[in-house]
Amino acid sequence: MDMSPIPPRSSTPENHSTTTASPWVLPVSGAVVLGALGHLLLKCGLTHTTYSERYEHIVGPQFFTLALVLGVLMYSGGSALWIFAVSRREISFLYPLSSLTYVFVAFGGKVFFHEVVHPSHWAGIGVVMVGIALLNRSDGGRRP
Repeated sequence: MDMSPIPPRSSTPENHSTTTASPWVLPVSGAVVLGALGHLLLKCGLTHTTYSERYEHIVGPQFFTLALVLGVLMYSGGSALWIFAVSRREISFLYPLSSLTYVFVAFGGKVFFHEVVHPSHWAGIGVVMVGIALLNRSDGGRRP
């Protein structure tokens, strides 16, 4: 039985696509989105519990709200995707991409929890985005 990897699809008249996504792009994207959603759901679940429920009965049933459980599940799913992506690409390249979660969480905090996000915070997120772009450019297309 041949156990060699499947070669990449070529561009033929039947397949007009000349580019294919690298095997790490979708897992990293999923990890970022699921991580951000997980954080936002955790916040939602904790916002709707009382002080005593949060600290005195941390293992009680009232602590396990649907939002908290879904938040943990989403964050866990994002972590699983992250592990898959790291197995396909250098961690030094991928890790800065995880900071895209900051953007989604800040936006979600503003939209869903009516948090005040100061202009300096947005500027900092902009600096992170520029840094990610620079790191991506400096990669030079090494390993796909």
